[in-house]
Amino acid sequence: MKILRVSREEIDKSKWNSCVHYANNGNVTGYMWYLDAITKDWEGLVEEGYGSVFPVIWKKNWLGRKSVYQPELITEGGIYSENVLSGSRIKHFIEALPAEYKSLKINISNQAKIPSSLGLKVEKLSRRQLILNNSYEGLSEDFSPIFQQQLAKAADLKLQPASNLKPEKVVAFYKAHSKNYKKENYFAYLRIMYNAMHRGWGFANGISDNNGNLLAVYFFIYSHGKIMMLLPAVSKAGKAKGAAELLLSMLLQTHANKPVLLDFNGFEDIGVGSQEQIYYQVSNR
Repeated sequence: MKILRVSREEIDKSKWNSCVHYANNGNVTGYMWYLDAITKDWEGLVEEGYGSVFPVIWKKNWLGRKSVYQPELITEGGIYSENVLSGSRIKHFIEALPAEYKSLKINISNQAKIPSSLGLKVEKLSRRQLILNNSYEGLSEDFSPIFQQQLAKAADLKLQPASNLKPEKVVAFYKAHSKNYKKENYFAYLRIMYNAMHRGWGFANGISDNNGNLLAVYFFIYSHGKIMMLLPAVSKAGKAKGAAELLLSMLLQTHANKPVLLDFNGFEDIGVGSQEQIYYQVSNR
């Protein structure tokens, strides 16, 4: 198996994106536009013919030493392949990493067979996902009692959907009401959302009170049979009024009985009965 090192500028964009699109473990964060949105510091390892690709995302420390790392805005990445992620394929890619990268830490699909001969540390991680191929009534049977109570509260208060939310407003709300906001990611948030909306893959949903005050916001991205959650936030007033629960309930009503997964993308399931999805963090230290 021949693995080629390809600079970002020399990557065949069409072939790379096609591989990510058709990969058995494909997701939106492997597309070149998403990678470019979060960093300029990445290159590719490519199986000849682009049947498998590995975005090598790197950073330098104060000594100038380069390491391969997992960006905060990519929950699961690693090697994308249209073929089986066998131990042999994983081994070829890891061994093809240039020697200038002194350390490695990436999150990789649970489809990957990581050979022990590589001597890598493998840690099991989990995220939450919800299969939506059921009626809303069927999905609601798994709602927690607290989630049901919050929905009732939102109905009593007659909370309303908030539409036409621009990415700048989503980020501003996220900054004000989420402990997960990172100042250094501000422009990456905007680039991701605008790119997703431009492609017709992304949309923002919000909930406001009768006075037009925004109480909760989620941004969602469609790709690979999944709806990926991004930048969920709820204000203190929104928590008291069931705004986040109403917003999530509205999404489930819209997409019930469809063969898609709601991917919480590392964020909290607030009570809709999602299932655990395993993936792995692989490091050499």
